[in-house]
Amino acid sequence: MIEVSELKSIDDLSMWRNQQIYEWWTNVPSGSPQKSDFKIENHIRIAGGLFLLQRLAYQKFKYLICGEEINIITGRQSHGFTFELKPPEYVGYDNFNQLIEHYEMIVETKKPYFCTGSSSLLGVKNSGFESIDCPLFDDEGNVTHIIGSLQLKKSKL
Repeated sequence: MIEVSELKSIDDLSMWRNQQIYEWWTNVPSGSPQKSDFKIENHIRIAGGLFLLQRLAYQKFKYLICGEEINIITGRQSHGFTFELKPPEYVGYDNFNQLIEHYEMIVETKKPYFCTGSSSLLGVKNSGFESIDCPLFDDEGNVTHIIGSLQLKKSKL
């Protein structure tokens, strides 16, 4: 199960990478972070778990950047990957409808969100994850991109 919550404070986050991207997002001088404000070279230490996606159209997105750690976790090379809403009856490994609905919520509300949940990704027993999704705006205040990160939590066995 995945829990989605509006991100209101850095204290909502438990993972260091997510805290760093949120801290960057909240400290952009304009108060409305844009894609042009994000420079990957300023985030090298956390780049492996970062992603940047572009909203191409309603319910259609493209990963512009997808860090190697995310590719390993998801089992796919997502850099440059475009995905859009599938019909409700569609069943397949490339059905990203829930993710698209989540991203459209961010576009609509213009607020950052974080997700937590349990996972057995990479064969790690009792692991969990935390992710963050922050909107990036154009000059008119529309969400054009989403910057985020994903980090696994390892169990204490």
